[in-house]
Amino acid sequence: MTSTTGVQPQNKNNNNNERSDFISFANLSNQIYRKITKHGFNFTLMIVGESGLGKTTLINSLFQINLYPQRHIYIDQENFHQSMKIESTIVEIEECDVKIHLTIINTPGYGDNIDCTDNDKLILNYIDKQLEHYFNDENSLYRRHISDNRVHCLFYFISSLTRGLKPLDIKCMKTLHHKVNIIPIIAKADALTSNELIQMKQIVCKQKSFLDYKMIP
Repeated sequence: MTSTTGVQPQNKNNNNNERSDFISFANLSNQIYRKITKHGFNFTLMIVGESGLGKTTLINSLFQINLYPQRHIYIDQENFHQSMKIESTIVEIEECDVKIHLTIINTPGYGDNIDCTDNDKLILNYIDKQLEHYFNDENSLYRRHISDNRVHCLFYFISSLTRGLKPLDIKCMKTLHHKVNIIPIIAKADALTSNELIQMKQIVCKQKSFLDYKMIP
């Protein structure tokens, strides 16, 4: 009886030691996956560029959606008198039981007027407001249901008709590069030859390194 009672506490201690070594953080990835599968996640994409560069066409092809089913095509005179505005469209996409609440922020009228000096400021103010809203929600007492409306990524469309970045492109990206992840896209690159496309990329990379601002290559 004495030997039996002496062995049992030792086994309990061994079991406790084994349990203490297992923290269960190895299941965090599974928990995150179950949470995303159940609730989905938010992603906000902003597209910036002049009219006629194929911004909507790229988004429709990339996410296989119809972003503007009843879109009005402006003629040149209407574009000339139209000021830049910011529009948001929310689309829900589901793939392999994972839902994404996609928000597309479009900037119609960007770079279409003669005076475009305030276009980058309007975009910057919008991004700052979303960051401020999210910061205030994070610091509030009730943080259970926080809507993340921050701009996570920005597609900046560069015209393939010009060799390199225009002053408007440089000014806008230099203003926004420390606020959002910028991905430059050469619009309608299929109209260029392979040599012209290589030269275009080299010019943009040289301007990027010379101006010393950060963007995703």
